[in-house]
Amino acid sequence: MREPQVVIFVMFGCFSLLVISDFGGPRRPRAIAYLTATFVGAALVALGTLVSTSAWLAAVAMLVVGFVISFSRILGGYFAAANIGMLLAFVIAVTIPAPAEAIPARVGVGL
Repeated sequence: MREPQVVIFVMFGCFSLLVISDFGGPRRPRAIAYLTATFVGAALVALGTLVSTSAWLAAVAMLVVGFVISFSRILGGYFAAANIGMLLAFVIAVTIPAPAEAIPARVGVGL
């Protein structure tokens, strides 16, 4: 079954990883940073999808996730570089309501 929202998540996922989250440094740590950001982004999309059906739950989750991601910048380095890209992944998932059954399509499992 094809979900019409898949294109949105693929486009914003690539944009947040390749344009917004610009990791520098040697090849191996940079590859690990991109891989880690991909898995964290997928988890954030799954969490955002789970809370997207309730406005109050989505608002509380956005407050908590936004706070944690924003303050992760104090760790510096790759955490600071991935900050806005990870926020974008969660915001896109939480603002487009969908049932939990849409999570595999949204994170790209089974495409």
